[in-house]
Amino acid sequence: VSQAYTTLPRTMEEAMERYITSRAVEAKIDPTRLVSIAMCESALNHLAVSKTHDLGLFQINRVHNPTLKKMGLNPLNYTDNTTFALYLISKNGWRDWSASRHCWYPKTIALNSP
Repeated sequence: VSQAYTTLPRTMEEAMERYITSRAVEAKIDPTRLVSIAMCESALNHLAVSKTHDLGLFQINRVHNPTLKKMGLNPLNYTDNTTFALYLISKNGWRDWSASRHCWYPKTIALNSP
């Protein structure tokens, strides 16, 4: 276990980053990319609401409301928001965050470089 996970997070953002990382590892998805997307979309604010009413860590768009409802998920709940983001990734790859790619993709490349 790494040092980072043996101590309590100091901030809510650190807690969100740890949570997203753990879910990405479980799902066998690049944790750096998943955290970078959440940082770009919401600054790791699980209660973020955009001007266009996108919600939560991964700024889930209201077009997904019927599916969220069917799945019994609340996009302002950080665990549900992450679960739905992982669902979208499993269905569509990273396409749902293509509009913010200019923000997260360069970070992903830089952080994964040797």
